[in-house]
Amino acid sequence: MIRKRISIILAVLMVSALFSVPQKTLTALSLEELKRQVTELERQVNSIEKNIDTKQAEGKTLKNRLDILKQDIKKRELEIKKTGLLIQKLNLEVQDKQTSLQTTGLKIDLSEKLLINYIRELSELDKRDAISIALTNSKISDFFDQVKAVEGVQEKTSTILSSLRDLKIILAKEKEDLEDKRVDAINLKSLSELEKKNLGTKATRASILE
Repeated sequence: MIRKRISIILAVLMVSALFSVPQKTLTALSLEELKRQVTELERQVNSIEKNIDTKQAEGKTLKNRLDILKQDIKKRELEIKKTGLLIQKLNLEVQDKQTSLQTTGLKIDLSEKLLINYIRELSELDKRDAISIALTNSKISDFFDQVKAVEGVQEKTSTILSSLRDLKIILAKEKEDLEDKRVDAINLKSLSELEKKNLGTKATRASILE
């Protein structure tokens, strides 16, 4: 009985430790840096778009057409770079999700083991009826201590069951999010390839005009 109680205590400590692990990692810091770089690229793209608008308003001379084309090429280069950063960002987010999935899975495994231990303890306590418990305890206070112990195990079992349901809902959502991010990464890679082809076409046109 003592060994079982020790195993339960250890399981409780392990589950508590998992729930208290901080979620922010070095990956989170990398994500912040990537977001900053993406924001800076967006600022540069907006600046180029304003320059293009200004050139277009000046008139359709050959020089203006060439300047606009060069500005557009620069803009597309920045957009390709931005797409590359977004792909890196998604890849880091996928890594984060995979780590989170593993942690949630481990929490579920430990919670299930803890639940099994509590159910076993309840089963052993249930085998003893109130009369036999009363007869085996010389003091009435000992009898009530045993009753409280049963109630305590029942409450803990209920808490673990509730936590287990919540964890399984979280796990399903994390799997769905992970799949969405993988699809987004594939789409961004396709977009990047298309942007590179368009850039090549515009660069050829610019060389002809020069």
